[in-house]
Amino acid sequence: MSRRNPKRKRKRGHTHKPKRKPNRKKQTGLSIGLIGFLLLLIWEVDLYRETFISLWTALVIYIGGGSIAFFLLRNRMRNYKRRVETYGIWWTTLAGIFFSGGVVLTLVMTLNYYIPLEKKPETIFLKVIKTGRFGGRGSKDPYVIVDYNGFEKQLVFDYSTDVINSKLVKVSLRKGIFGFRTVRSASLIYSYDADEKRASQQILNQARKYELQGNIPKAIERYQRAVRFNPSDSLTKTHVMKLNRSLTFPAN
Repeated sequence: MSRRNPKRKRKRGHTHKPKRKPNRKKQTGLSIGLIGFLLLLIWEVDLYRETFISLWTALVIYIGGGSIAFFLLRNRMRNYKRRVETYGIWWTTLAGIFFSGGVVLTLVMTLNYYIPLEKKPETIFLKVIKTGRFGGRGSKDPYVIVDYNGFEKQLVFDYSTDVINSKLVKVSLRKGIFGFRTVRSASLIYSYDADEKRASQQILNQARKYELQGNIPKAIERYQRAVRFNPSDSLTKTHVMKLNRSLTFPAN
């Protein structure tokens, strides 16, 4: 009689599934995408430093533009439904807005920088309010904070630049396609009195020119900037008040 090999009875509920091998192509794609996004953020920070745009405006573009882009394109994204089932709609939406916002903000600032509305840049003098270095003493990237129409802007210079003794910044600005002014060149001025008077006089001349041309809002902006250079100039302050009244209550 032939012997029969006894078959092992498998217990129910204890079936072993074969382990899935890691998808190398998928992991490589994710790594490349993450590195690309980090490089995009670095490029975005550099553009932000060269653009006269407030942090709140940048955040509105980031969050608002990212939200619109994500909700318009979410159904075209690969594995979107699977991610929603795995991570939930809340985390999937947050991640989508985060990545989409970075792309939108970088695109806006890149187009604004490389597509100017003005042919020639405008050269102005800005008063230095504060100086410092990122990370404290001995670190890289010294910076100055200047006052531009009541808006404080941080300008970053090379490592070897002496920013501590600076008083003014001579900066060339050009308005981009989205209306934000971008820095084309910037240099520090250390002799305060003579250069400040020259800068204040230059701004007053620009203000009078705009006033003669009938561009009152532009003239007011220049007069206010001249007052910030010379707060004791009561005549200019009075003139600014008259111009503001003329805009509020125009003559019939």
